[in-house]
Amino acid sequence: MRLDIDSGELVYITEWLKDIQGLIFNRNDAYFGRQTVLNDNQLMVPFCNANVPLYVAPSIAENYKERHTASDWEYLMAYFEKELAEEYETVKQFFDGNLYSPCNMLIARKPVLDALCEWMFPILFAVAEHGGEREDSYQNRYPGFVSERLITYFFESRRDKYRVVYANKNFLR
Repeated sequence: MRLDIDSGELVYITEWLKDIQGLIFNRNDAYFGRQTVLNDNQLMVPFCNANVPLYVAPSIAENYKERHTASDWEYLMAYFEKELAEEYETVKQFFDGNLYSPCNMLIARKPVLDALCEWMFPILFAVAEHGGEREDSYQNRYPGFVSERLITYFFESRRDKYRVVYANKNFLR
């Protein structure tokens, strides 16, 4: 399945095995090495350029606003406050932290990926509708940059339900 969220970002959701799927943003084509068997509620996040999540300062939120369009981040937080009020304080606290997983690539069982997509895509579509199209082709990828932070938050805030396993990746190009 391919979703285009009107920003130049492509989202590929691929079915690898019967119930294991992959999510790839940001035009990353990668090879994950030998087959890995995933248990229920487990996902694999291939790491990007390091074997740990990326450390940013002074915080995830401030780093995003310094590198991208700050009004998109402000809209994202306003969306949480209005539409997902039960998560607002948790997401705010998380985004005041310093670690997230870049590259938007993961492999998970279908129910795990479905839960992520059902939660995340309404948020991304709202942010993309708010932000519109950018002249700068790099900054026009902002839904993908927002999703990197959202995916990390989603699984971190649900640690009691999901287990994240990091794996190496090699670019095909």
